[in-house]
Amino acid sequence: MIEFDDDTPMPFGKFQGIELADVPDDYLLWLYNRGLSHRQLRQYIELNLDAIKANVSDLNQKRVGKWSKTDIPPFRQ
Repeated sequence: MIEFDDDTPMPFGKFQGIELADVPDDYLLWLYNRGLSHRQLRQYIELNLDAIKANVSDLNQKRVGKWSKTDIPPFRQ
């Protein structure tokens, strides 16, 4: 079995052909949380899971910081 590393191209999906190091962490985490069955990719994500989660957390904090309650449009019925 070939082990995946940062230089391995993404084998499928939206980012197919892009080196794993350049695939967005939130996408990798999304795949992992959906029960990814691709053995080598799952192993790669598990080996890097702490860093991936930290990067996604930082990204989410930056996204939340951009919005305030006044930026949210009112609900329309």
